[in-house]
Amino acid sequence: MKKIFGAFLVLFFANIANAQEAMLCHIASAGFYATDGKKGTLLDALYAGGLDGYEQASDDLNRKLEYAQGIFSNVRLLFASHFHGDHMTGEAILKHLRANRQATALVTEQAMSVIEAAGIQDDDNRQIRSFYIPIGENNRVENLPFPVTLYGISHGEEWPVENIGIAVTVAGKTIMHVGDMSAKEEDLQKAEVTTVEPDYLLMPYWYLMSPESAAEINRIFKPKKIIPIHFPPPNGAGISGPDEQRKLLERVNNISVNVIKLDEEMQCLSLD
Repeated sequence: MKKIFGAFLVLFFANIANAQEAMLCHIASAGFYATDGKKGTLLDALYAGGLDGYEQASDDLNRKLEYAQGIFSNVRLLFASHFHGDHMTGEAILKHLRANRQATALVTEQAMSVIEAAGIQDDDNRQIRSFYIPIGENNRVENLPFPVTLYGISHGEEWPVENIGIAVTVAGKTIMHVGDMSAKEEDLQKAEVTTVEPDYLLMPYWYLMSPESAAEINRIFKPKKIIPIHFPPPNGAGISGPDEQRKLLERVNNISVNVIKLDEEMQCLSLD
C-alpha cells in the first residue's frame, strides 16, 4: 500500500542506509526486499508499469529500485518467480542490472524470453541465470551471494506458466517466496518444499482466507511466521473499493497467530 512519499521517503532511506540493519521490507503486492545489512535481494519487486489492476510501488520507490539507488545499491540478487507483469517486467529488470553490474538475476525460461524481448544486450546476459524447474523438483543454486534453493511450484494446471519458488537465507533467516502458487500437496512434498520450515513464508493472501486454509498452510510448510502477500489495491483485481480492501486485510492479517502484517510500502521488520 502506498503510504510513504516525498521528503519522508527520502528521510526513511537515509536512516535505513545509515543503520545497515538486517531486515525484510515490503515493496508492493508480492514484491519484497531483504538485506543482511551489507548485501540485499529483491523478490518479485521489479515490475513498474506492469499488469493493470495490481498494486504498484510509488514512482519514487520504483525509480530507486530500477536505478539501484539508496539502500538498493547493495542488491546482489534479483528473483522473479514467473513472467507475469505483476511480478516482473523485462524493462524494469534490465534497468536495474544496467545500473548495478554486481547483481545476478534468477528467472524462469519464460521470463528470460520476456527480458530478451525488452532488448537484452551481451553485458546484461552475463548477469542473468534462467531455469526450467519441473513441478515437484528443486535446484540448489551455487555461487550466489546468499544460499538459494529454487522449487518447481505449479501456477495452476489450467495455466501453462513456469512458476518457481525460492528459499533464500538472509542474515541466518530463511525466507520463502512461492510466487503465484496453485499446487497440490503431493507436488510440494516431491519438491521438498515441505522440509524447508522457513522463518518467513511469503504466501498469497488467498490461501489465508479462512482458519481452515491457514491451518493447512501451517501444516504443510511449518513456517515460524507467515506474511500474506499480493493484496490488490482498493479498486484492483477482485476488489470493489477501499472498504472491501480494508475488510480483506483485517481478515487475512488476523487469521492465524503466526501471521505478520507487512503490507505497507517500505514497511520493514528486523531479521536480527
